[in-house]
Amino acid sequence: MHKQDGFCARCGHNLLLPPGFTSAQKEAALELHDLEWCSRSCAAVINERRLKRHRLDLVGRERAAQRLLVPGERLAKF
Repeated sequence: MHKQDGFCARCGHNLLLPPGFTSAQKEAALELHDLEWCSRSCAAVINERRLKRHRLDLVGRERAAQRLLVPGERLAKF
């Protein structure tokens, strides 16, 4: 990942970050993108998302669960 400019080299997504973000904030934003939304994350990250999404569904937090992209799973519309 190119952590300085907000570009995810894995999926090609360019995050829209405020111009005042420090390099540490940009790096953190890209890490969160990878952990929650990047469609080309490694299998371990995808499996962790799947588990976290299941836990959120179990406790009735469906809206929070929808923030986690799990490739191949259908998204519910609210």
